[in-house]
Amino acid sequence: MPIHPHAPPSSSTRPPAPLRVALTVDFEPDCPPYLSTTFRGIEQGAPRLLALFADTGVRATYFTTSEVAERYPDAVRALLDHGHEPGCHGVTHTAFDRMDEATARARLDSQSSQEEKVARADIVIDGSAPLEETRRQVERALATLRAT
Repeated sequence: MPIHPHAPPSSSTRPPAPLRVALTVDFEPDCPPYLSTTFRGIEQGAPRLLALFADTGVRATYFTTSEVAERYPDAVRALLDHGHEPGCHGVTHTAFDRMDEATARARLDSQSSQEEKVARADIVIDGSAPLEETRRQVERALATLRAT
């Protein structure tokens, strides 16, 4: 059987690549919606996980909510201090398709306007810029956050 001229080399001729793993952690209330009012994972589990990651040189993306950031600012700062990447799951990580219309509208209305956020922000990233420019903005922002 002929081999297509643009086919990748077979696994037997290709040198093994180092294993790369993308790791994410949900840094949120315990087991929503069942234990949505407890934060044992952040209070007790997170320091242990950070220590494990530090000991092994692992970096992760931690998805959290603004509710957690307001309640546990030192824990969120620790993530950045350990070199982890922050990710956002909204205010409470409640899916809009699980809210009635009135609740969804109230949630949206409670959010700060873009102008208010920019006025308060120390760092602004323009997500409408081309990908490489956005990447540079994010890298500069992370460097700034890690330096503070």
